[in-house]
Formats: sequence, structure tokens, C-alpha cells
Amino acid sequence: MQANGVVELMRDAGVDLVFSGHDHMYERGERDGYKYIVSGGGGAPLYYANNRIEGQFAFVPAYHYLRVDLVGDEVQVAVIQPDGSHIED
Repeated sequence: MQANGVVELMRDAGVDLVFSGHDHMYERGERDGYKYIVSGGGGAPLYYANNRIEGQFAFVPAYHYLRVDLVGDEVQVAVIQPDGSHIED
């Protein structure tokens, strides 16, 4: 996660949570002190291989979208599948 000073920039800016995409699945975890969510379940063929890195809390190869709500200082994230069910509650 040490790509071209990005970690230092995030640390200096006070980043608490990182959202990313590209990988076609859902993943949630924490690494180097940063909570992260990978959301790539929008319709392309899914990735089923899981590298199971340290700090990975969830990995689900499923089509989904995220609903992100800000409630005061809290970020609430719902991971919703096309049938309306949630991957994590």
C-alpha cells in the first residue's frame, strides 16, 4: 500500500476510510491503520480468487452496490445485492 507516497498523503489528510473499485467483488478490511472497502460488483464477470491478506474481514464475489450514509461524524455503509438483500449488516 506504499504507492508513490499515497499512504503519507492520506495520513497527512486524516483519511479514515478508503473506497476503491476495479476488482470485481466486495472486500472489506483494515491494513496499515486504514479501513478499506473494495466495491466492484456492478456487472462485469466476478473475481472468485481470494488472496486472503492479513486484515481482510470480508470477501464476497457478488453483484452489489454500496449505500453510504453520513450520520453526524459516522459513516454507515450498506452493501446491497440486486435482490435487495445485504451482504453485511
